[in-house]
Amino acid sequence: MEQKSSDFSAYLAYHVRSLNIVLESALKKKLKDTQLTSDAYYILVANWSKQSLTLHELSAYANLSIKQAERAVNTLFEMGLLKSTKNSNIASLGSYKLTKEGEALNSELLLKRELFLAKALKSTPEADIQTALSVLMKLQDNISGLSSDLS
Repeated sequence: MEQKSSDFSAYLAYHVRSLNIVLESALKKKLKDTQLTSDAYYILVANWSKQSLTLHELSAYANLSIKQAERAVNTLFEMGLLKSTKNSNIASLGSYKLTKEGEALNSELLLKRELFLAKALKSTPEADIQTALSVLMKLQDNISGLSSDLS
C-alpha cells in the first residue's frame, strides 16, 4: 500500500518537534555550569553576531517571543553580561550591548556549541545536512506565509 503525503507530513512534523525538544534539553545540560537559560544563550549569540540590538531585533534574531526575550535580557542584566544603551533621539529605541564579561563568554560558549554540533551531526554527510536545512527553511517560509490564514 502506498503511503499518502499527509502521512509523511505528520511524521515530519512529529520529528521536527521531537528534535527541537532533544536539542533544547541537550543545550540546557551544556549550559548548566554557566547559569544561563537557553533563551539567554540565544540572546548572547544574537548580540555576538550583531553587536547592538533593540529588544524587537533581539527577539527576531533569537527566534523568541518578546516576553521570552525580555526575561532573557533581564537575566543577562542580573548576571552583568548585558547593558542597555539609549538612543538620544528616541528613548524607547534603546538597544542592548554585551558587557566585557558577556563578550568574554563568546569563545567558551561557541566552542561548546561547535563540539555539541560535531557530535550531533557525526556520520551525517554534508549533502544530507544541506538538504535537511533547505527543506526546513522552505517549510518555515511556507508556514510563515500561512500565519494570517490560521487566525
